[in-house]
Amino acid sequence: MSVEVFIEIDDQGLLRVWSTREDLSGLFGMLLDAEGLFTEMTDQERQEARAELAGAEFIVETHSVYETAPALEVPLPPEATEDRTAQWRDFLITAGFDS
Repeated sequence: MSVEVFIEIDDQGLLRVWSTREDLSGLFGMLLDAEGLFTEMTDQERQEARAELAGAEFIVETHSVYETAPALEVPLPPEATEDRTAQWRDFLITAGFDS
């Protein structure tokens, strides 16, 4: 599935608007085709459901507008005193993530 994304940046380079539009209409057919999801459904019932859902639309849109307070200033975090990259890498691999 593809998503249309619209981003607007203000004069200061800050995010002003974030909008998305995603057409999820194909999801209905994918659900009907998923193995093991509707095991009790016969082929005839699956065809009937597909006919009932023909032309159905499922569109999700979001539109977020951000406003920043001019006086708001977030301080940078303190500089790290030690590099724990290798420890984090080992931890994530041990937890099941690929290297």
